[in-house]
Amino acid sequence: MTKIDEIKQTENPIVGGLLTLLVSAIIGYLVFLVHPFPIATYMNPSHIVEILLIPIAVVIVFFFHEMIHIGFFYAIGKGKTQLDVKWIRGAVFIHQMNPDLYFTKRQMLIILLSPVILLTVLMSLLMTFSYVPFLLYANILFNLLESSIDIYVSYRLLRHKSPIFVNFETENVNMNIYKP
Repeated sequence: MTKIDEIKQTENPIVGGLLTLLVSAIIGYLVFLVHPFPIATYMNPSHIVEILLIPIAVVIVFFFHEMIHIGFFYAIGKGKTQLDVKWIRGAVFIHQMNPDLYFTKRQMLIILLSPVILLTVLMSLLMTFSYVPFLLYANILFNLLESSIDIYVSYRLLRHKSPIFVNFETENVNMNIYKP
């Protein structure tokens, strides 16, 4: 296989951030269209508990977000996955450590995008039955922001024509892209 690209942990995430803001705005607007509610209603003292619960709910959603990544890494890696979790410049990186394990573009996109898709759909459905729709709405938006690196890396992978394979360096959180 021939290495054709590399996505480094040190890359400037401005493109990812702008892409995420665009995706967040679109999805946030679509969720609001499906479940309209007067936001001004939630900015008064009677809803203070719901607003104060947002940081706690964000941590819980973040935990499930990362667990979904880990679950898909193990499911797709078929027992060969060796993970390391790193905190770098305020972001969590789940780093696959087995140098002999390669993922297809499709597999890597599933691993990267499954948390944002699954959690957005789940929280959108819960908004229908919930007494705390603002809490869920805020968490949908925060989950999208938490997914900025996932969305950026997915964008970079989608720019390559298939078939490509992805592998990770064992020392750094760099993603190497290969063509067969």
